[in-house]
Amino acid sequence: MRVSTAYSFDSTVYELQRRQDELTHAQEQMNSGKRVLKPGDDPTAAAQAERALVEEARGKQLQRTIDNSRNVMGLTESALGSAIELSQQAREALVLAGNGSYTDSGRRALAETLKQARDELFSVSNQTDAAGNLLFGRQGENSARYIKVPGASPDDWTVSSDAAGGRLEGVYSDAGTPRENLPLSIEGRDTWLGGSTDVFTTLNNAIGLLQTDGATNEQVSQAVTDGIAGLDSVLDRFQSTRAEVGAILNGIDSIESRNSGRILAAQTTRSNVEDIDMVEAISSFTNKQTSYQAALQSYAMVQKLSLFNYING
Repeated sequence: MRVSTAYSFDSTVYELQRRQDELTHAQEQMNSGKRVLKPGDDPTAAAQAERALVEEARGKQLQRTIDNSRNVMGLTESALGSAIELSQQAREALVLAGNGSYTDSGRRALAETLKQARDELFSVSNQTDAAGNLLFGRQGENSARYIKVPGASPDDWTVSSDAAGGRLEGVYSDAGTPRENLPLSIEGRDTWLGGSTDVFTTLNNAIGLLQTDGATNEQVSQAVTDGIAGLDSVLDRFQSTRAEVGAILNGIDSIESRNSGRILAAQTTRSNVEDIDMVEAISSFTNKQTSYQAALQSYAMVQKLSLFNYING
């Protein structure tokens, strides 16, 4: 009887502990909302969840690159819009300068308008993003992408580039995923210094003539004609580059759409293999709680078994 009682006691204690562990695990699942708390709960599901988590992390990393590229391209589009507006203002001033009724002082006043437009265009050409990276050059260049080359006087200067052409691509690529090109700057050499005459040289030539006292109407007319033709060419380049940036922004939207689907698919996979069915979990918890209560009652009964109880029975 002593052996039987000891066996019954140990068996009951083991069963009580097992049911208590099951109840605790069920409660942890309900609290976390997760069916798989550790790999041992379901090795296959845990592996699937881990792969989905890696895929989700890759998607979020790509999203950061997408956001950065969109921000830079948005700033670049705005900068080109400013360049177009300034060039149009300069063109309007040149048209006025072609009026033969202007005196030397009147033409000098128009030259000042052209100087202001030129200086503001120079600032636009060296515009940076919030991180200090140039919009129209390679990222990481600390010096100005476009520099002033002094001439005979403080107002007489030309512009040159201190770096090679090209744009920086924000490329994201990893095993099993497509390569995405997300520009973080635009090739600006052709835009700002391309063509037979760049915007700065075009304006400087016109400024020089308009500041010359005693210039003949023929000289002024030729300078105005050349300046307008040069600015028209410049405007074409600015508008072409702006259209390119617009196309890039559309491409970024497409990349983001694909990436959002990728992230959602990974999150859905994780949810399907990890998340718990709360209705089912509550039912399971209730059943385990009932089983645990039964085990407690069984344990209490076994505790009463002893040789003294047997003799007095």
